[in-house]
Amino acid sequence: MNKYTYLGLAGLVTTFFTMPATATIMMNDALQDDLNNITKPTTPPTPINTTTDQVFPSSHWVMDSSGGSENRVVFQATSNNGYSFGIYDPNNINTTLQIFSADATSENSAVSLTENGNEFSVNNGVPVPFTNDPTDQFGYYISGSNGTFYSDPTLNGGDLQMVTLQGNNKTYLKIGNNPYAKFSSGEFILGWNTQGPGNTPNSNYTTGGVYLIESVHPTPEPSMLSIFGLGLLMMGLIPRLHRSQLISLNPHLAV
Repeated sequence: MNKYTYLGLAGLVTTFFTMPATATIMMNDALQDDLNNITKPTTPPTPINTTTDQVFPSSHWVMDSSGGSENRVVFQATSNNGYSFGIYDPNNINTTLQIFSADATSENSAVSLTENGNEFSVNNGVPVPFTNDPTDQFGYYISGSNGTFYSDPTLNGGDLQMVTLQGNNKTYLKIGNNPYAKFSSGEFILGWNTQGPGNTPNSNYTTGGVYLIESVHPTPEPSMLSIFGLGLLMMGLIPRLHRSQLISLNPHLAV
């Protein structure tokens, strides 16, 4: 193998490992302004940043080891009609479990989502079986007057209708009548856009409601896992190729 092929492989590996891990969803100022209004003033200020605090991808999620997740309404949908919020089975999107009804507000108590094997329930209610998949993944959805939208953009015709923000362990938020509480790194805010395509400068990620979730985390996309695996393979291959070149020049190195 000549040096140009070697350099090409090295460059390809570098490309894979320097690919951006995140993408930034564009939006208007509505979500930022609303979050600023419930943020505790501090010196220096520690607000949530709806651009830099984004998490992407966030199509599919898994429960943390606790097996339970608390969910709250941060802001009710700003569209004329409310949206119900829940989870769906990625293997069968017709299997859903509602967490909040369309009339839920930030004054409502936290709702507990519990996982037991492949079954999910809300506030210890009737369990709903999801596909018996070893990954135990689920996605989030909202459903209302403009239709149903999913955390997985491929189910929205490629449109990013949900933005995910991760806690920074610095910002304190006042949700409803509750006291200020720290927005921790184990918590996420989901904002939904239901008025036209997402990811544009005019996209409003409050129209479908804004929700706080915890004790869950997003899972990597399969394509990213494939890239990572290929990168590891090539990282191991290149030193071997380099050694074989040296041996071809000096056979004594093979001993």
